[in-house]
Amino acid sequence: MHCIELGKIAVTAKGTTTLALPLSGAGPRHTSEGERRYLERLVAKHGNDVGAMARDRKLNPEQRTPGQLRRALALAGC
Repeated sequence: MHCIELGKIAVTAKGTTTLALPLSGAGPRHTSEGERRYLERLVAKHGNDVGAMARDRKLNPEQRTPGQLRRALALAGC
């Protein structure tokens, strides 16, 4: 039996309880090499204009939105 501190138990709006424990294996995410190359090509062509990146159908075949591109660029550190 595992001991759980009371400070790690949260009560939801419905009155049920959940544990605020970290998921096993969850850690910082990283950008894959392919994703980094994909983003670098977009930045090389469009600079900081994420709207233009989102509209570029050749370099952005996945048709990511400006918000998705901003998050991916922030995560990759571009």
